[in-house]
Amino acid sequence: SSRSAESTLKIVNMKFLIALAVALLAVVASEARPEVMVKTQELDIAADGTFKHNLELDDGTVARAEGDANNVNGYYKYPTPEGETVEVTYVADALGYHPQGKYVPAQLAKVLNYIRTNLKPE
Repeated sequence: SSRSAESTLKIVNMKFLIALAVALLAVVASEARPEVMVKTQELDIAADGTFKHNLELDDGTVARAEGDANNVNGYYKYPTPEGETVEVTYVADALGYHPQGKYVPAQLAKVLNYIRTNLKPE
């Protein structure tokens, strides 16, 4: 049925988002840094398609996300080689990816805010 196909598609999309987040963290964590260990890794997926994901590494890297295939709220942070900590909160929804944080370029934040407030999904 179309409802079953839609549900399956939502789960596949959600899994893709999670895999993408984990892959991005792996790239960030591997850039000329010593090996880090996973302290915590949790993934809970409910029958209705909602999920919660939590990842913590021993170098201070953290990634958290929760939501469903249409709306994801998340947070990640990681240490830079310069000793600073990059922290980003985000929402991913029908209008795209909306990051917020000190290291998100100001102009990008302005454009994303304009899109979020002025364009509505069809």
